[in-house]
Amino acid sequence: MPDTYIPLHEPLLGREEERAAAEVIASGKLGPDKAFNSRFERLISDYTGSSHAVALQSGTAALHVLLDAMGIGPGDHVIVPTHTFVATASPVLYRGAVPVFTEIETDTFNLSPRHLVRTLDRLARKGIKPKAVIAVHMYGLPAPIREIKEITDARGIPLIEDAAEAVGTRIGKRHAGTFGKAGFFSFNANKIVVTSGGGALLTADEDLARTVRFLSGHAREDKPYYFHTRLGYNYHMGNLQAAVGMAQFRKLEDLVERKRRIHAFYKQAFSELPVRLIDERPDTRSNYWLNLLLLPDESADALVRHLQSRGIDARHTWYPLHRMPLFDKYPYFGDEETFRLFTRGAVLPSGPGLTENQLARVAEGVYDFFKKYV
Repeated sequence: MPDTYIPLHEPLLGREEERAAAEVIASGKLGPDKAFNSRFERLISDYTGSSHAVALQSGTAALHVLLDAMGIGPGDHVIVPTHTFVATASPVLYRGAVPVFTEIETDTFNLSPRHLVRTLDRLARKGIKPKAVIAVHMYGLPAPIREIKEITDARGIPLIEDAAEAVGTRIGKRHAGTFGKAGFFSFNANKIVVTSGGGALLTADEDLARTVRFLSGHAREDKPYYFHTRLGYNYHMGNLQAAVGMAQFRKLEDLVERKRRIHAFYKQAFSELPVRLIDERPDTRSNYWLNLLLLPDESADALVRHLQSRGIDARHTWYPLHRMPLFDKYPYFGDEETFRLFTRGAVLPSGPGLTENQLARVAEGVYDFFKKYV
């Protein structure tokens, strides 16, 4: 890409990550072991306050093995918000379970407690009790997780937090991903903390953490030879990823502050336009992984194309999962609010390394769009 191109989100890497990778290569220990992998897990636990962390190959892997460890399988129902990346729902299908898609709230684009109750009531009338509810902290914006947890606790349904986009996000004094039975992160190359690929599972349940760790290592039994009694996965994180992750975590607070300044810039820049920048709720701290701009009409596609024509990598919001051919045969309970928001929402460049000049170009592009189209 030319120097003038503004990416949606690129990681901020430096000498710390170079030194960490070089240390692993010099050690010759590229596979998962206690040299680096376990140290990274302790760092994650210390930062989040979670009793246990298991470093894995991706956030998708974390959810997949978690569902297995929880005994969720063929025919079981799992509630999933319809506005999320496909990887929140795909592992449900991996297990042969049934995703039940539910609507979101308009102020944070996260799972709606009101719609969750409606979905649970409708399932209950059919004699169905879901085996889990997955709540997502979209774009790093905290979901109304306390309200959701009250609902799931009252009905005896385990809560899973998809905090793939929410490393560094807090609700009160607690970190996203630590409210439910388990939560998980993604350290993919476009996230706020990156290890190339990678992810981690968080839980306070020691037995669950032990089972996830066991299944992620091909479910190899504790014997002096290779012996297996159940199906497992090759999901452990390697040391090279773990070392880079440690270097990233040590600068996480700086990364979050950079991204919060980007959000503040956009909010000020667009204060005179008929748009709304999606904000965190009181008593929460978002990492503002991506900044979502809500337009007054169904012109998101036109804005995205306008910005992209200027070398600015704007994107659409997630297309509703229940409308995709992959998932359209599964239950959906809602009023198509997610689709209406899809037509009005655009995601702006939000990488922590964006310069003032780049941010000014994005703002100029948005203003020019309103002059031309609105």
